[in-house]
Amino acid sequence: MKLLFSLLSIILFFFSCQGIIEPSFDSLKKIVFVSHIDGNRELYLTDYCSNNLLRLTYNGGQDGEPRFSPHGNIIAFNSFRNNKYDIFIMDINGHKLRNLTLSDENHESLFMARPVFSPNGKYIVYSATLLSDNSTQIFRINILTQEKIRLTNPPGNNDCPSFSPTGDEILFTSTRDGNSEIYIMTKAGQNQQNLTNHDSSDVCASFSPDGSKILFESHRSGNGDIYTMSVNGSNLIRSTNHPSWDRNPLYMPDNSYICFVSWRDHGANQDLYITDTYGGNPIALTNDPDAAIYLYDISSDGKAIAYISRGITTSLNIIELKNSRAQMICENAVSVRPDIYP
Repeated sequence: MKLLFSLLSIILFFFSCQGIIEPSFDSLKKIVFVSHIDGNRELYLTDYCSNNLLRLTYNGGQDGEPRFSPHGNIIAFNSFRNNKYDIFIMDINGHKLRNLTLSDENHESLFMARPVFSPNGKYIVYSATLLSDNSTQIFRINILTQEKIRLTNPPGNNDCPSFSPTGDEILFTSTRDGNSEIYIMTKAGQNQQNLTNHDSSDVCASFSPDGSKILFESHRSGNGDIYTMSVNGSNLIRSTNHPSWDRNPLYMPDNSYICFVSWRDHGANQDLYITDTYGGNPIALTNDPDAAIYLYDISSDGKAIAYISRGITTSLNIIELKNSRAQMICENAVSVRPDIYP
């Protein structure tokens, strides 16, 4: 009986990877991404088996920027419907769709983007382009009550918010001082402080997994390089130093390594690299002279990276770090950052 059960399990697994049996997305690592496989930009869910694609949205407009909630049961995204971009949420099967922002009803903003969940899953921060002055500002919304709080104001654009691991602070970029700088504020929008304060642009900031460091991209060396600093802006360390452009940095979950994309080996085509926080011995995780890596996400256990590669086609791929094995998941992806859970 046990042998029969084992054989049945193997058969079921084999056929699920061929797309014949519907996978249980509740029990597998999941990737949500944007694809135009059915004609326009829609959201899809997949596991590591390339034929298992679940279409989540059915919208004549454009859907993008998907993010899993911390528990992996909700997906937030922005969508163009009724001539406006709003922030929506739904469950991982594409059901229970809800418009969180409702275009503000009073039409104060036209474009809402970059939704990010708080670590406790109760809030989403996002950026919105305001009709009154065409500036971009940051808002926080309670996903249960839909109570909205505006966190930033002009002068300048305030964008790209991200929560600290505790959820008490928010990083963001701001042009209020004349160029793009990295700022920090409380989750209520108080005590907004410039952490970088440099004449060159500083962008793409995120917290380290333990919350003690901030990782960001800076143009202060004449091209893009990766830097780290303490959460108060001190202890600045240049993590990469190369004539080519290094960009889009993210910490690995173990806090000891960082990932980034760089042009250093293939000119205009970017590859994905990993290095320690001091930039020693960077290792190329991809090596494709005919395609460019732009956007990626790291699994919470640090074992896999989902990334978008753009060459002849734009594809969703995944690489397992233990053996550096890369696998294409879908060749009809869109250049929007995928999100992997857990």
